[in-house]
Amino acid sequence: SILEGLRGDVLSITEYKGKIYAGTSNGLFSLEGRTFSIVSDISHACWQLLETSKGLAVATSNGTYIILPNGYSRQLSTAGTFCMFDDGGQLYTGENDAVYLTDLNTYNRTKVRDLERVKKIIKGGHGTFWLQNMYGEIRYKTVNDKTFKLYKNTQKDEIVTTLVQTKDNVFVVNAEKDKPFPYPLFSYTDAYGVTWLTN
Repeated sequence: SILEGLRGDVLSITEYKGKIYAGTSNGLFSLEGRTFSIVSDISHACWQLLETSKGLAVATSNGTYIILPNGYSRQLSTAGTFCMFDDGGQLYTGENDAVYLTDLNTYNRTKVRDLERVKKIIKGGHGTFWLQNMYGEIRYKTVNDKTFKLYKNTQKDEIVTTLVQTKDNVFVVNAEKDKPFPYPLFSYTDAYGVTWLTN
């Protein structure tokens, strides 16, 4: 709310180093006492906040940032970032044009896969990586694969599917089925392994 200094619709929220951070459509804010203040120069939509071993990663419409433990921020990329996944100091980011990997120790960045607007990056319990873009295309790579393969829907291609993670398992859920659960419009697995679904 405007009275507490928070502007825009809340898109993401987390606690990091004892401080509450809220990512909104107008930027990243931190709670200082009873008032929210904008963080650094991060004034674009914040889609995801992710605690990593090196700091708080922030996916925004203006790129990827990291808030370091000392409170300073560093911009890691300038392309719109929709989602992130931390794999032990290796930060995967789904950006406008592709999926990238940034080493959080050296900040070296490499392109992993040409796939536009990836909105979900998941690693299953057996080490398989899953990608899904906003157009519904799903790709996966097992620990033995060198590249990501296109997931082929065994049903009709026009049936909508989405990725849902539960603890160590990843499910491709079909919009026409209700098992293992009804098709969710949104799914999220939090840091405690709890899966949140909306219909």
